[in-house]
Amino acid sequence: MAKNPNPLTEDQRRSILAEETRAWCFGFAVAAALQVTKPDEFIDEANAGLGWYYLRLRLPNMSAWATTTCTCGFTAEEQRHISDLTDPPAPGT
Repeated sequence: MAKNPNPLTEDQRRSILAEETRAWCFGFAVAAALQVTKPDEFIDEANAGLGWYYLRLRLPNMSAWATTTCTCGFTAEEQRHISDLTDPPAPGT
């Protein structure tokens, strides 16, 4: 039985993967700000999650995710959120 062709282009599928990778980077930054990160466990979980995206999106050549691959920039709101976790704003600000 033949698989149905993926209705998305490879560029579209890679864009989805890039956003999921960015989400893992943001999650790692939040976890680090809260000082609850166990880097090895987080990296294992990220790679397992991203592995499913590679399979479901039918993308070849998965490279292992690591915190050093977080080169995407966070939005100002995301940066502020991370900053607030490590240095909460004074009440009423």
